[in-house]
Amino acid sequence: MKAFKPLSVVLSLWIMLWLMAACTLPIGQPAPAPSLAPEASTSQTPASPPPAETPTAPPPARQTITPENAASLVEYGKLPVTYPQGLVWAPDSQAFGFYVSDSSLPSPAVYTARLESLPSLSIFNLPAGNRLYAVAPDLKTAALSSDNTRVLLVDFTSGSTLQTIVPGYTLNAASFSPDNRWLLTTSADTWAATLWDASSGAQVKTLTGFQTAAPVYGASVGADNATLLWFARATLQTQDITSGQMGPTFSHEDFISAFALSRDGNLLVTAAGGTFNGEFVPLVYLWDARSGAKRLEIPLSAPAWALALSSDSRLLALAVGSQIIFYDTGTGQQVAALDGHTDTVTGLAFSPDGSALLTSSADNSVRVWLLP
Repeated sequence: MKAFKPLSVVLSLWIMLWLMAACTLPIGQPAPAPSLAPEASTSQTPASPPPAETPTAPPPARQTITPENAASLVEYGKLPVTYPQGLVWAPDSQAFGFYVSDSSLPSPAVYTARLESLPSLSIFNLPAGNRLYAVAPDLKTAALSSDNTRVLLVDFTSGSTLQTIVPGYTLNAASFSPDNRWLLTTSADTWAATLWDASSGAQVKTLTGFQTAAPVYGASVGADNATLLWFARATLQTQDITSGQMGPTFSHEDFISAFALSRDGNLLVTAAGGTFNGEFVPLVYLWDARSGAKRLEIPLSAPAWALALSSDSRLLALAVGSQIIFYDTGTGQQVAALDGHTDTVTGLAFSPDGSALLTSSADNSVRVWLLP
């Protein structure tokens, strides 16, 4: 395996671009959504009494993606979209969303779709002069800011403002917890993160305790909805949200390019460059999130720019170049690889029920993968 150069400079530029967003179109009714499916034909029939209404049948059950069957995944749907980001699933695992926000585009927008309706999708334009921070798992709420001193929670399907949150500091970033219960804001003035009730807008608590010499940091709520993940350059540290107690510190030799916490809060996965068998190479680390002990190191052919854990944490998906590579988290062995994207894969998200994988790429597409 060839050595590679540290990612510090590359990631610095990437983080700056990721944090930039501009908003320029009015919110309100959805923009006309391009239907990618052919139009249905219609024909006239003699008038007849309307049929009796019947309950809507539940969607058919889908298989859970596991290390044993991941190699059988197939592309179920492809949506051509420029610069997609922020992949998010609805709790029912039937609908998903993402957004587009890039300075080279005329306006940011939110996209939503349902599996049974693919490849059709709905597009909602966002208001001018605002920065888009995040889209909530309810696929109705977005967090926006016009001046980085307050956050507007808006229902982008109706155009109404739900809550106005004023944190009292310059905003660094904002994101929703996976269970849609909280909005998390981080301060650009000091190392502090505040949780807000996403329904009422009431402040829940402010968490501090993370310290770093890095000028850029971030925080997010883990998949267990109980742990705050602080990260800055080559360092990540956990914090219990309820007690405020700081957890283990996970140190790396180079910038962390991606990370994820399991839904039970026991497994942490990080991607960063490091020394392996005497060479500096891209690595993925599997950690005991409670104790901080390292479980496994997996060398890669190229850096992983995104990663995701399945709902039961048995399967790890990595975005390595244009490929999606799967590993068994118990053994560290590669079990499958997916081709289909033609440029760097930038985002990965398993559905809550573990039956579908959503991916985004620099090839300007979002794709859905299911078992046949």
